Amino acid sequence: MTGTEELAGQVALASRILAAAGLAREATGHVSARTGAGRMLLRCRDDREPGLRFTERAVAEIDFDAPATQAPDGMRLPIERHIHGQLLAARPEINAVVHVHPWSTWLTGIAGIPLAPVLGAFDPGALACAVNPPPVYPQSWLINSAARGADIAALMDGHDACVLRGHGIVTVGASVEQATVRALRLNTIAMASAMAHLAGSTYRLGEDEIAELVTADPAVIAAAEHEVWLHYAEFAAQTPAPTGFLPFLY
Repeated sequence: MTGTEELAGQVALASRILAAAGLAREATGHVSARTGAGRMLLRCRDDREPGLRFTERAVAEIDFDAPATQAPDGMRLPIERHIHGQLLAARPEINAVVHVHPWSTWLTGIAGIPLAPVLGAFDPGALACAVNPPPVYPQSWLINSAARGADIAALMDGHDACVLRGHGIVTVGASVEQATVRALRLNTIAMASAMAHLAGSTYRLGEDEIAELVTADPAVIAAAEHEVWLHYAEFAAQTPAPTGFLPFLY
């Protein structure tokens, strides 16, 4: 197996993980990985694999600025591929991008519910997303052009995630694993923030609690992210596709 084939397998696995965890419905959402100068692997549309939950081979290597005609036989390039191409071009330190549509951030976005430090030792990784909240892209339209993709890249300068109001989220990372785990954690803190808000809770962690729980140690962060990735890889392998209106309550 070549390095590109192995990376394509990670993109496919990440797609299945995000769908199994309820962050991606049907065929909406995509994962990408940098392969070289101006090139990336991207989860494409493929009627033989109808939805991210069933991704095995629907991953193609394309240019960052690929036209629709660059799609391999039997596949269609996502309309929002510009999110991936523009971010990877603008951010040489990242190697992967995730775009998915969680119900949790849809709710917090349209209701104006801020991501809040309401999770303590319950999930310190998710807590960190509230301590350093992602910027919000205010429009709900498709990111269907290079110009709109560039707007997302500019908004995310210095950030690992953003919320697209009424639409979805984008996360980036040094690896497919990291970008995927960041999406999972953003979903968790958004879900917790929405539930606390709807319950009328004003609870917030204290600064001393946050300081103890949120680490900046790269080794600790990487080890925790890898544990989450391994868990969800097994979860995706054994769990049917989620159904119902609130799949994010896993």
